[in-house]
Amino acid sequence: MTKKSAMQRRALLLSTAALAALAIALPLSPAQAQSKEPLKIGVIMPMTGFGAPTGVSSEVGLKMAIEDVNKAGGILGRPVTYTLYDDQFDPTQSVSLAKRLISSDKAEIIIGPQAGQLALAVMPIMTEANIAYFTAGSPTGVTVAQGPTFFSVQISAEEQVAAMVDWAINVKKAKTIAFLGDGGGNGKAMAERFKTYVVEKGVKGILEQYEQPSTDMTPQLFALRRQNPDIIAFQASTVPDEATFLKNIDQIGWNVATVHSATFTALYGPVLKAAGPEAIKHATGAVQIKSFTYCTNDPVGVSPYAKFLERIKAAYPANNDQIAKSLAAWTYDSVMLAKASADGAGSTEGRKMAAWLENNTVKSLTGDLRATKDTHFLGSATTATVIEDPGSLRADGMTKRSGC
Repeated sequence: MTKKSAMQRRALLLSTAALAALAIALPLSPAQAQSKEPLKIGVIMPMTGFGAPTGVSSEVGLKMAIEDVNKAGGILGRPVTYTLYDDQFDPTQSVSLAKRLISSDKAEIIIGPQAGQLALAVMPIMTEANIAYFTAGSPTGVTVAQGPTFFSVQISAEEQVAAMVDWAINVKKAKTIAFLGDGGGNGKAMAERFKTYVVEKGVKGILEQYEQPSTDMTPQLFALRRQNPDIIAFQASTVPDEATFLKNIDQIGWNVATVHSATFTALYGPVLKAAGPEAIKHATGAVQIKSFTYCTNDPVGVSPYAKFLERIKAAYPANNDQIAKSLAAWTYDSVMLAKASADGAGSTEGRKMAAWLENNTVKSLTGDLRATKDTHFLGSATTATVIEDPGSLRADGMTKRSGC
């Protein structure tokens, strides 16, 4: 590149940056946005059945995000509305509702479904329709070629396993680690990564599986106890399965350390209610998003997530304790990612939004999120940490991460 062309390129970049800054400084007023045709966001979440705590908490973040987006001028200058359907945590329902949202409701962006196997089930529909969809689920082994318009704000199942095993080794000094997960997509992905990761780390691994939903995991627990692991890494996708595991450990009187996947921390309030205070004591660690935690000297109430928690507390004082804050935050981030990528791409076409996200970083409650041409899991290994006491909250609602 010649010196002159380099100077021209720099001038163009500066001009673009200046225009972007002007656009941010002078957003469309709500009145201007309302004068345009509304943009429909379709939402698929479990609002009834055993997955209901996921959907109810996710909707809290959804409503807050839609409110903020419309205050900022909408998406592409258009006011945003949404239509929410209950998939009852059933992949057949997820598929049917995805088709309905696209063909009948004319949704241009989808939020959900909120579990890995459900997000995987709708992937062919979204890909064919070129619809961008954002989920807190973590489906198994998804490639960008397979799901070019799929995005997860969650850390992948494989990265969760790495965080759990690393913590078990480094903090609990475990030499033998057991993994117990469900037979769904997340559980299988984590089990596969567990098998290879314990070998890489030079420790012994033991595997067991249960089928969801489970009302009795004592056969798996007895099988594990005979092999005397130092710790159990446990994965679940729902509150009932988390509660069954903890209550069964308590019932058989096994005092073994356990470290849980991100579902536990995301749904801690409902899990505590379902399992009870005695059983939940068996959970000695759980995966959490690093930006949702604090270290000893971190200031109180100033992080974006802490301020988000305060908003939820003010808006839902009566049932604040039962709202899964992580799920609310992930859903809030999903909507904000949709806005950033559609506005950035100048389009709601899924592949155009994907191309923008692959080349830009979005600051969010979860941290700095960016897709790549290799993965659309927007979290990363550095996003994951482990907390030891999710029930112990600082004044601002944050939990302390292990090792701080």
